[in-house]
Amino acid sequence: MLCLCSCGDKANTFVLEGRVGKLQHDTLYIYGADALYERIDTIVAHDGEFSYTAVVDTVTPLWVLFPNKHREIVFADKGLTATMQGDTAAAGHISIVGGKQNALLSSFRQLTDTITDEKRITEIADSFIRSNPFAEASIHLLREYFIQ
Repeated sequence: MLCLCSCGDKANTFVLEGRVGKLQHDTLYIYGADALYERIDTIVAHDGEFSYTAVVDTVTPLWVLFPNKHREIVFADKGLTATMQGDTAAAGHISIVGGKQNALLSSFRQLTDTITDEKRITEIADSFIRSNPFAEASIHLLREYFIQ
């Protein structure tokens, strides 16, 4: 019984590992994008690398706020390890690998990376949301392009 109880925590654990350029010994903040994660945590980066662990029981969108005020959304899920790489100085050049929702959002970002016309990006977002109506990534895009 004791073994079963101790194994349960790992199944609900989400790990975010990061390698982000331009960070030295900086503090990052991580907070929930909705009511599923109602707290703020700090992450200390050492030489551009950091690791964060949280216990979640469902797909949970989290914002990572960098010292330069750039923020990036990551979708946490139980049993998932995600990796964030890139450079916050170059907006839009952060990639997140790990998990279906992060992959969906990354595919949208790749479609729109070189487009500067906001109307065209909104059209692509609309098409993406219609193609993935039940995805957490679509909920984020709906908020970003149609509600805010």
